[in-house]
Amino acid sequence: MVEAMTGDYEITRRIDDALTLRPYQPWMPKDEDCIYYMWLKSYAQSEYGKGRRANKPHTPEEMVYILRQREVIGRLLDKHGARIVCDTAKPYDIYGWACVDPVELAVHYVSIKRNAAKLGFVSEIWDALVGDLVTEPCVVTHELVEMRSDPWRKAGITMPAQWYREEMVAA
Repeated sequence: MVEAMTGDYEITRRIDDALTLRPYQPWMPKDEDCIYYMWLKSYAQSEYGKGRRANKPHTPEEMVYILRQREVIGRLLDKHGARIVCDTAKPYDIYGWACVDPVELAVHYVSIKRNAAKLGFVSEIWDALVGDLVTEPCVVTHELVEMRSDPWRKAGITMPAQWYREEMVAA
């Protein structure tokens, strides 16, 4: 069982022998590349992304989406950082991450890699990333697209009933 996190997640904490929770470190290229890539690719499959044809690879619409959404993501990461769950032995090997604001009770995005699901870590990663927020009435600013996927459903993870959607237009 993962202990609940406090609002201060500028610390590194071992979850178990295989997983570690640590803060986003923008100077580490793997952190920035992984978060931007995962957020842009999965959010392109959201209603917002599909409505802008961002889910159509190699199109002008996808490029416009990437440029605009990258600015929003950058502002959110600059302001709130991210919680990252990684391999304990290889901290650059990211399994999942979340951009949240525990003070304002906002969940901007949560993403867990499929390889973490194959290893059976989805529930543990979810708990580490947002376990302290699941009982709070949080605003979800970006559609959590991955929650519709098999690994999340198989792990029994759904959006908490007290969370509510409010599309983010600008960060």
